[in-house]
Amino acid sequence: MTRATGALKHNPFPQIPLEGIGLMNQKPHEMTDACAAVHCWAHDIDEAATGWRVCFECWHVYPNARALRRDYRREFWKVSDDSRLGRMPLWARIWQVLTVRTSGIDFCQHCLHSF
Repeated sequence: MTRATGALKHNPFPQIPLEGIGLMNQKPHEMTDACAAVHCWAHDIDEAATGWRVCFECWHVYPNARALRRDYRREFWKVSDDSRLGRMPLWARIWQVLTVRTSGIDFCQHCLHSF
């Protein structure tokens, strides 16, 4: 991918033509046979085929460890404040969010599938 345009220089899936897989289409859409290899079920968009970690259930691609930690922190903050589940004290919520390590996150933040 080039930084300026975001366009692919080469096709990561030679068996699927680039114009058919919708890599340039980042809008939510139904999965088709043409985009099945790169379709993220969690967001209903096509994502890059490679990344730091890929969930094999929903096919969400985490491009790096920072993205996984960011998604974990966002979801943990929402769940830990849910009164139906019992609220955590504020200091415990902040501590968990600040001290999380990527090695301690072993599930996808979008579908809860284990890596």
